[in-house]
Amino acid sequence: MKSGLVISALITVIVLNCQCTSKEHESKIHITDSLPVNITRVECKADTTHSYYIALPEGFDPTENYPLILAFDPQGDGKLAVKSMIGGVTDLGYIVAGSNVIRNGYENTEYALNILISDILSRYPVKKDRIYAAGVSGGG
Repeated sequence: MKSGLVISALITVIVLNCQCTSKEHESKIHITDSLPVNITRVECKADTTHSYYIALPEGFDPTENYPLILAFDPQGDGKLAVKSMIGGVTDLGYIVAGSNVIRNGYENTEYALNILISDILSRYPVKKDRIYAAGVSGGG
């Protein structure tokens, strides 16, 4: 299956792009801030208490549809989630979006996921049959 290979490649990229920090932050992931793409914060139109970070592939063309990775972090850090999946953007040409709301213990996940997906689909050209979810630790 091609999608299985893509996910396997993405996981490999994630592992190669992440390094654990020392001593006091052993359980956190450290990812450099110098990235080859812009990561932008977006507030959802339907509910402005919800937001996400998004990274678009180089040469983004709004007339072309792209696969989408929804990235999740256990603390709801959408920017960190996107950074951890940045290989999907740079190497595979995917759009990657990370929720700032969905996190470990969040009770309204279905609502938040619907708001997130609806907002992304209303703004960006996404291949609806190529939407994937991924995460790190509890975000997975």
